[in-house]
Formats: sequence, structure tokens, C-alpha cells
Amino acid sequence: MEEVDRLHGTRVHVPLSCGYPKVLVPTDLSCYSRMTAAIVPLVPGVRQVVFIHVTPKVKEFTSGGPAGEVYQPDDTLAGALTREAREAREARLAVSYEIVPPGREGVPAELLKAAERHGVDLVLIGARGRGLIGDLLPGHVSEKVLEGAGTDVLLTRFPAGRETSPSSGLFSRILVPVDFGPPSLELAGRIVGMESVQEVIILHVITQVADSRDLHQKLDAVSAALTSLARDLDSGDCLVTPLIRFGNAAGEICRVAEEEGATMIAIPRHGARDYASNVPIGSTASGVARNARLPVLVHVPGIRLSVIVRELEPREFELAEEVWRNYQGQKADPATDRIFGVFVEGRLVSVGRCRQHPDGREVDSIFTLEDFRRRGYARDLVGLLVRECGHDPLYLHSTRELVDFYGEYGFFPVAEEDLPPSIRQRFDFAMGNLPAIDLQPMKRP
Repeated sequence: MEEVDRLHGTRVHVPLSCGYPKVLVPTDLSCYSRMTAAIVPLVPGVRQVVFIHVTPKVKEFTSGGPAGEVYQPDDTLAGALTREAREAREARLAVSYEIVPPGREGVPAELLKAAERHGVDLVLIGARGRGLIGDLLPGHVSEKVLEGAGTDVLLTRFPAGRETSPSSGLFSRILVPVDFGPPSLELAGRIVGMESVQEVIILHVITQVADSRDLHQKLDAVSAALTSLARDLDSGDCLVTPLIRFGNAAGEICRVAEEEGATMIAIPRHGARDYASNVPIGSTASGVARNARLPVLVHVPGIRLSVIVRELEPREFELAEEVWRNYQGQKADPATDRIFGVFVEGRLVSVGRCRQHPDGREVDSIFTLEDFRRRGYARDLVGLLVRECGHDPLYLHSTRELVDFYGEYGFFPVAEEDLPPSIRQRFDFAMGNLPAIDLQPMKRP
């Protein structure tokens, strides 16, 4: 219940107005794609739209183009694109076109590059039926776009056999799942601030209940939290309806959206438990995007993570041991160890130790959880450890690939016999052949 508890005492920011001034629309020029293009004028705040067509051929060609492209007799590519943008032009939006080849990295990479190149606020992309648009454009395009886009993505869907886009109401009644983490709270505030939104349904799904007592406790806590959130979101212009359901999060979100007659689901790309990690897209958002039968807006939160690098107190050593469960099951000893860590949004994700041996200090057990790597946390950690413990000589056993990394902090390779005996004996089992186990002794004076 920690996500629920976090909400109390926190005001949700509701912008005065928000929307998507510049929209990118990938198109394959099919009838379904044309229906997606017709939605552009319904996007709140839109002023500009860029249509992008990824084709094996850059130059224009007549009918009989690549599979999946629908042309009128003797139609040109330029003519097809112009017809695609008819509704956008009639709405007096600024319209531009781009035709690009897929390149070596494929269609998704070209779409992501275009989104960044044009500085768009939203990618509006079509999805057929209950699946994503892997069947509309090659290479699982939608999954890659959802995982890599630096901006929001709106997946459109239309009932089977429907030949026209909705004339209005796409953004009128939106269901927003909330898990009380920063991404969902940010999204709820953003949706309420959009023009044309008449009602926001804030839904929390309780996924696990231990017993009847746990059930009542969670119901009371979630009910109070949703009531507080609805009060914060109430601007007088938009009805806010709180709902609580039980079960699988993604499944319930899709079911309730249809049951409540929502026109769209808006969900953050990451949930409360994974937004601080390197996971491309959270499991709930991915499940909703795959299985919803109505449009899904996937939001990329603009949240700055809280990152704190500090030394742990002895009473916190068990946190380090929990991280080390993923790294040789190391144990901490308050009598000999100083442990340093990186906390991301209050969670310990990277740890390292300076251990006092009878004849020297050893740095070891530098480890970052997999989902939090490639963000520089290990550098921050080692930097602090060296500043705090480097007034005495430091020793370590580095893998070969990290020798240069530790060299940046003043460590240099030494022979095994140059190590203090108590540190050297830790690897006596190698019988003097540390290279055989990919280790290089190092020293920092």
C-alpha cells in the first residue's frame, strides 16, 4: 500500500491548459490509415501535423506500389498523401509531408527519428482490431514506437467494418488508470486540463488481497486516496469519477473502459514500480496497448527522478544485502565495512563496499541492479567511495573489462604479490593465476 500512502498530503498539479500542438502521423496510405489521419483535428491543441510515409522508394511512383498501399487509378504518391490530409487541411492546420526509406534500422527507427527531428508532441498511429500495428506496418512497429518514443503515442482503433473516423468525442470520456505513483498522477492532471475532455474516470485496480482483513484495509485506503485525488482534479469543467476494481490490472482496465463507455484509455508508459528503471514499457501499459479495443493514449511522463548517493548506516546494511542477492549473495559486516549506495526514488539500486582488512582497505561488491544500469550510477557510487575512503591506499580486484573504468579514479594495475596478504588470500584458490579467472589486481595510492 506504499503507493497509496504516498498520495496523502500531495497535491496533484492540474495545468491550466495542455494539448498536442504538433502531431506526427505515420501512414501506409491504406483505408484504415486514412481513418486515423481523419482523427488529427480532434487532438486537443493541435496546430501542425506531419505525415510521414516510409517506403522502399523515395521517388514518386504510380499505382501498383508496395503491398498494403491503396491508390486510386493512376494515382501518385504525392496525390495519395494530399488526399490523406484532407481533414487536416479543412481544419486549417499547418500540414507537411515526409517520404523516407526504411533504412538499415527499419521502419520503427525511422519513425522515432522523424518524431525527434520534427519536435512533435504526439505520435498518432493506427492499430487494427485488438492487435498492435505489426500487421499494418512491418517489423512490430507499434511496440518499438511505444518503447522508444520520447513523446506521447496515441494508438487508434476502429470497430471492424467501420469505414469512417469518429466525427467528435474522441477525447470526451477518458479512463485513466491510477496506481498513485508519480506517472499516473501526472497524467491524470494533464488529462483533466485538456480541452474537450468532459469526464475522466480514475480507476484503481487492486491486484492482490491476502484475506478479508487485507481486503477491507485496501478498500478503505484506496477509497480515501481516490476521493482525495478526485478532489484535487476537480476544476469545475470536467467530471471526475473514481472507480475501484479487483483482478488483473491490464485486463480490468480494458474491460472497465468498454463497460463504462469510455472513448479512450490514457495510461502512463511506466507504473509506480517501474518508472525509475530502464524497462522500455511497463507490463500493464503493454498489456493495455495490446488488448484494448478502443484508442489508447500512452503517456511519457516528464518526471525528474530523485537520485541520492550516500553512505549507508549499519542499520541499513540489510538493504545492501538484498541488492547483493543478485551478486554472489554478499553479506555486510558493520565491524569492517563502509557501504555506499545510490537511491533512486527512495530505492537502493546500486551498492559498493570498502572493507577494512588487518593490513589494508579493499573495494569490492560494486553492483547495480540490471534495470538501473547504463545511467552512470556506478560512477557516482565509486566517486563518493573514493572521496570518503581514499585517504588510505585502496586495493581491488577488477575484471579485465573494467580496468579502464577504475583507472579513472586513480587505480592502476599491480602484480598479485603487491597486494596486502589478507586481501591477496581471498583469491588463493586461483593459485597465482588471476588472469585465468579474469581478474586484475589494482591499487590506488
